Amino acid sequence: MAIFGKTAIASNNKQSTIIGMGAIFKGNLTLNSMIYVDGTIEGDVVSTDSVVVGKNGILKGDVKAKKIVINGEIRGNVIADSIEILAGATLIGDMEVYELSCEPSGRFIGHCKYIEQELSSSYQTIEPDKE
Repeated sequence: MAIFGKTAIASNNKQSTIIGMGAIFKGNLTLNSMIYVDGTIEGDVVSTDSVVVGKNGILKGDVKAKKIVINGEIRGNVIADSIEILAGATLIGDMEVYELSCEPSGRFIGHCKYIEQELSSSYQTIEPDKE
């Protein structure tokens, strides 16, 4: 299995951010790129691309992204066009999603609201704060 899980993630943006195993990030993240989490994030994550939580990854906070792939654990509410919960993964929180996939032994504890159209059209490039 590749570092980014079973699912191929297509992206026009070649950049990605990696929070490696053993790393702990405390704070909110806003990205224009994909993020792969195999460590721990304590804070909210917003990405115009994909958020991938690896087998060792733990994300404690809300997540909004085009696509979310969970192979580890998310404890927080999530909003995405597409959410994949892989075998052995856990999502504890509410979700708003257009397309959902949950493999056998993937766990979801919370409420699910299906949205009628993809959010992708509302995504725009996130501009950094200018101070």
